[in-house]
Amino acid sequence: MNTTEASIYRYFENKHRLLLYILNWYWNYMTFLVHFNLQNIKDPVQKLKTIIQLLTKELPERTGNSEYNMRYLYQIILVESSKVYLIKDVNEINKNNVFKAYKDLCANVANVIHEFNPNYQYSRSLSSTLIEMAHHQQYFVEHLPKLTDAPKKNNIGYTTKFLEHLIFKTIQ
Repeated sequence: MNTTEASIYRYFENKHRLLLYILNWYWNYMTFLVHFNLQNIKDPVQKLKTIIQLLTKELPERTGNSEYNMRYLYQIILVESSKVYLIKDVNEINKNNVFKAYKDLCANVANVIHEFNPNYQYSRSLSSTLIEMAHHQQYFVEHLPKLTDAPKKNNIGYTTKFLEHLIFKTIQ
């Protein structure tokens, strides 16, 4: 980042607040990608497949004129995302609407699940599970492969296939 630790703490109270900022940036970006990529798709099956694809593919290093390294951002998400809400102060932090971007993304995914099957009664629970599972499985494939059924070689796309199988078997 070409800056000192003191400069960062001028803007962020602590490491947790910095991580919250980074994750909110990611969740907002993912919400944008979902909206953008679904705008011309009518079929809910294709919508769900597109969402799963977005959640499981590694982001490109650069997008447009952005100076952000999206690949680093994605790696931070895989490793650190659970740390923002699996803490004792989560209720207090939540009162300040800090998790709104994540909740918005989950709501968008839940709406597509509901569109696919209006009678499925757990669309919000499944949407948050899908998002978390996408990240956990990607992490496991890379770092803890014995926690997955991914092949040792040529495992690209494993998480996408697994989640598509899981989602469509669950909501049909």
